[in-house]
Amino acid sequence: MTDIRLERSVYAPRDWVVHAWCDSSLLAEWFCPNPSMSVTAELDVDPNGFWKVAMGTAVVRGEYQEVSLPERLQFTWHWDHEPHLQPTIVRVTFVERSGMSTEVRLEHLDFESESDAQAHQEAWEITLSRLANVVPSRMAGSAGLS
Repeated sequence: MTDIRLERSVYAPRDWVVHAWCDSSLLAEWFCPNPSMSVTAELDVDPNGFWKVAMGTAVVRGEYQEVSLPERLQFTWHWDHEPHLQPTIVRVTFVERSGMSTEVRLEHLDFESESDAQAHQEAWEITLSRLANVVPSRMAGSAGLS
């Protein structure tokens, strides 16, 4: 099994960053490496709750295994178009660095192949960059969490 680990600083308070992972309309703004793709999200952010994101015709879904907010989320990850593969695990840890900075530590675990892990790492790098841009932008346009 192969794992990937990434870290990304987001210039926003931890509550805003966590909210971006838990609000379906906000998550749909950044949770795809291709910004021109239509994205929809359904989230039930509770232990054993389900989530689903459609990126164009590609659908990924899973179940929340741990919801320890504002510190951590852990969920399974399974592409609908790859029913033969076992689900992988995503663990996201939110570390408050200061009142205006949050470190997002993402681990995506249990890939069956190095090539699959590499493809997901490249996609996560772009996706986390999008998160780091969307949250401060949304924060600047709002007086509080919506």
